[in-house]
Amino acid sequence: MKKICFVAAKSGGHIIPCLTLASQYKKKHSSIKITFISALNKLDYQLTQNHPAINKNFYIKLNNVPYKKFYKLPLFFFQLCWETLKTFLMFIGNRPEKIVSTGSYIAIPVICVGFILRIPIELWELNVVPGKAIKFLSRLATKINICFKETLNYLPNNKCELADYPINYNEQDKCPPLTCLENLNLTHNRKTIFILGGSQGSHELNESIKNLLKNNNDLTTKIQIIHQTGADNPETIKKWYQIYNIPSYVFAYQNNLSLMYNAADLIISRAGAGALAEIKFFEKKAIIIPLKTSYTDHQVSNAYALTKQFPDRFITLETTHHEKLSVILKNNLMF
Repeated sequence: MKKICFVAAKSGGHIIPCLTLASQYKKKHSSIKITFISALNKLDYQLTQNHPAINKNFYIKLNNVPYKKFYKLPLFFFQLCWETLKTFLMFIGNRPEKIVSTGSYIAIPVICVGFILRIPIELWELNVVPGKAIKFLSRLATKINICFKETLNYLPNNKCELADYPINYNEQDKCPPLTCLENLNLTHNRKTIFILGGSQGSHELNESIKNLLKNNNDLTTKIQIIHQTGADNPETIKKWYQIYNIPSYVFAYQNNLSLMYNAADLIISRAGAGALAEIKFFEKKAIIIPLKTSYTDHQVSNAYALTKQFPDRFITLETTHHEKLSVILKNNLMF
């Protein structure tokens, strides 16, 4: 019986697309046996435990790489060696025909064992700029799927193949905007803006929308809002819209956003690769505001790559300042 091992950990950006790939494999080959390897933490457990595509879960306990805390390196390398040994013993008794990974340093011991045992290794790099783990593991890979052609600048070209980002939607998920607006209890007489906060950087985006409404009263009679708030309290944000009599549908998080995508005239979003792929799939116009942090600015590269590919649909804005946002918003909604 065919067996495949999937590896992803530590963030929804790694785990969710890897689960999607596992589900797609399972749908095509119902008899396939899938082992999913992730990290021993709450997020990974919640996302992977009892997932219908997974036959067996395997959790690795490995702390973050202590780049600036050298005194923790001995513990890290001990954990790395121990988890590598455990993975080796598991594969000896339950050898997969292929290993698939979307990244994370948790994949390092798994991929290394796979390489030693000559198991084919398939990597997925979902962003323009590869993460450290994918860069390191690329030399061991049999095949690397990339979602942006610009990624060829960072990885061995002879192993790379351009592929669509693994999203959970298909053509049957597209439906008429009016039907979706009715299901969300929204009107067809206003322009609909979908604010897609995501799991990171949502608070700054939420505050920007609040300032936008304060300083642009002319907008309040012409728009309605669908708002994924992320970590912020949706009830608090809903009150903003009630103050300005703006119809709204506000929520913290939902797995299926097809109604929201279909209903939107314009989307304001961060530049996570998954969100961009979904916006692209539903063929919507979008203002992309990439998240930049002290340790990464990969979203900036994602945003500009998609803007270059679809200049008529995507606009990249590297600030959440309400004045610049209002100008672009009005121009794109044509009022």
